[in-house]
Amino acid sequence: MADEFSLRPILIPAFGPALLFGVAEGAVLPVVALTARDLGGSLALASLIVALIGIGSLVSNIPSALITTRHGERTAIITAGAVSCCSLLLAMLVYVLQLGVIAVAGVAVVAVLLAYEHSLVKPHDLSKLNAAFFTMNGIISMIFLFFVTADFLLRR
Repeated sequence: MADEFSLRPILIPAFGPALLFGVAEGAVLPVVALTARDLGGSLALASLIVALIGIGSLVSNIPSALITTRHGERTAIITAGAVSCCSLLLAMLVYVLQLGVIAVAGVAVVAVLLAYEHSLVKPHDLSKLNAAFFTMNGIISMIFLFFVTADFLLRR
């Protein structure tokens, strides 16, 4: 007779992190909503901020699962670390330079364009090298200039 399967040995390793995350998020979300209210936000804005935290978690979990499936756990962990570092640097840049929403949107657009730029060139096919690095860099710099200038002019 084959050994019967039991969830007991994998209960904590499998469900522990999800339980810990759920408890931590449940403890933090009311504080986020109350802080938004204390800073002058309406009840609707506080609710939107709390909802965006959950939506952001969902939106980031799908690509991370795809990266893990296609490229393995090591690559996914390195990618997550790099994205976290970039996010931290962006947050510090926003604070130090006092950038507004429009400039931050410009940074997001530039990030997408940089990803597209790097997808144009393949290791064994350098035929699109000029288009990728010279043409795209010119376009990216003009778009970034537009967003930062618009942010500066509209916030005056």
